[in-house]
Amino acid sequence: MHITVIRSGGFAGVTRSYAVNPADLSPEDAAAIHRLVHKVRSKPRTQHAAAPSTADAFQYDLEISEAGTVLRFASVELQDPSPALELARSVIAHAAH
Repeated sequence: MHITVIRSGGFAGVTRSYAVNPADLSPEDAAAIHRLVHKVRSKPRTQHAAAPSTADAFQYDLEISEAGTVLRFASVELQDPSPALELARSVIAHAAH
């Protein structure tokens, strides 16, 4: 499994990319990432429309690649917390180490 997050927007409008492979993490961190991936996959998907215009908010574009399957999700920081946003933040935290 490989998870990529592209964070864009924010005050400066900077785009950054983060990636993590749970196999490279400690067993505890990998298990936490897998739980979040399961939550993201189990939540009903809706068509993603253009992100609402929210000044200075980050947008997170999330890609989960596993066994030849690629799933894509998007989330905006100031919307209600979602599993995709929670996973994106976790990936960023682990990729920064």
